[in-house]
This record gives sequence, C-alpha cells and structure tokens, in this order.
Amino acid sequence: MNEATVDGRRISFHEAGAGEPVLLLHPGFVADGMLPLLGRPELAGFRLIAPHRSGYGASEPRPAPVAMGDLALELLGLMDQLGIGAAHAVGHSFGANVALEACRIAPERFASLALLEPPLGFFMSSEATGVITSVIGQAMQQFASGDVEAASTTWLDGAFGPGWQQLLDQRLPGASGQVVKDAPTALAVEGGALQTWQFGPADVGQISAPILSVVHPQAGWTGFHEVHQGLVAASAEALEVELPSHLLQILDPAPVAGGVARFLSRHPIESPTGTSAA
Repeated sequence: MNEATVDGRRISFHEAGAGEPVLLLHPGFVADGMLPLLGRPELAGFRLIAPHRSGYGASEPRPAPVAMGDLALELLGLMDQLGIGAAHAVGHSFGANVALEACRIAPERFASLALLEPPLGFFMSSEATGVITSVIGQAMQQFASGDVEAASTTWLDGAFGPGWQQLLDQRLPGASGQVVKDAPTALAVEGGALQTWQFGPADVGQISAPILSVVHPQAGWTGFHEVHQGLVAASAEALEVELPSHLLQILDPAPVAGGVARFLSRHPIESPTGTSAA
C-alpha cells in the first residue's frame, strides 16, 4: 500500500492505473471494500485511488468526536497531497456520504459522483428507518458492553445479510477479521458523525456535479430503493445492478465497474480552460 500524511496522520491507500483520477471510497467497516474495482478492465484508462479512512486498515485513527466535514476534509487533504486538483468520486454506502459532503465543501474539485447505495435517512420512509434504528440500537448496546464482534455481526447482518463473513473472506481474504479490528471506528467514530450530519434533500439539490445512483433489486426492506428514487428525482442518473445484496462490487465488481465506467466517460474532468482534461 501507499501512504500519505494528511493533517499529521498517516493515510494509507491503494492505487492503480493512469488517467483521470477516481477516488474509490469504501463503506463502513470494510476497509478494502473498493479493492475489487482496482484493475478492472472496464476502468482501464483511469487513475484509481482507494484510501482507507482514518482508523481503518493501516491509516492512523483520529479521536472522537468526528464530523462528516472532518472526513470530507481528510479526503480533500489527500487529494492535495497527491496533486489532484479535480477528480471523480465513487462511494459505497457510508463512503458515498463522505463523497457528498466533500463535494458540498469543494464542488469545484469533483467532476462526478457515483453513489452506491448511500444511507440517506431523509429519503427513507419511517418503516425503513425504523428497521435501521432497531438494528443499530442492538449493535450499539453490544458495543457498549464490550462485545465488538457481536456488534459488528448485528450491524452487518442487517446491512449485508447473514453469511457476509464468508462472502467477504472469499473475495477479500482476511476481511472479516479486519472488520472486527476496525469496528470501533465504524461504530464509535463514523456512527456519531452520521448522526450529527446536517445534510438533506436541499443539499442534494445544490450538488452541481453529475450524480449516478447505483442500487440492487431488494425484496423486503425498501430503504436503498427509497434513497435511489430520491436521488433520481433530484436528477441523478440511475443504474440498477442485478446483485443480491448491499455487498455490490465486493460480490461482483463487473456490473458495477461497467456502469460506473460508462458514467465517468460521459462526464470528463474539465480543464481550467473549459475543455476536457483527458
């Protein structure tokens, strides 16, 4: 892995390819959740950068409380360290929320946003948010009692479905163990940041960068489809991938990489003179 220093903290990141930069922002708990997209032939011709947020993997932790704005500024600081003026961002779940906040802070630095099932509660029905609240409440009780592994399992059984450990380890060897190591960051730091995030439908409407909303067909719980519908109503392009869970690109990167690559190609980074930088 590569390393950079952002605000005095070590931030680790994977990097592959050359061309327009694409920031791949991982979901909560799974530090290498975007790694399956690196090296995909569909994304050839792009410079792919997949950082670990602070407190994940080899990146140094930061003490709570942490706001979404702090995580966004960390991402912008990494861009500065890597000499990236403007980039595309592809975020999965919580990583998509970080992308939205970074684009709100510095809109001129993002040519496009591809959002893979972000947990935007303001677009969800009370029934959908009730399910999330119940799962998170149980997980946080387990975390408070010191059972980090049980808390991680409860949270991700809800997000990914039972059996996620085996699926993760098949595609990212050792990932389920890393989930437990990184769980205090996901639960205590990022969970708090999400609860205090002041962001709503009006903020989505103010995002000037083109947005792609990616969703999978889901029976039962409707939350991600409600978010998808809200984003599309706010002018996002839509992509539905035939995958069975929120694991998305971890489960099968090909349809995600293909759809994202077509979207990125339609929205090249503009140079300061107003022409394509490609």
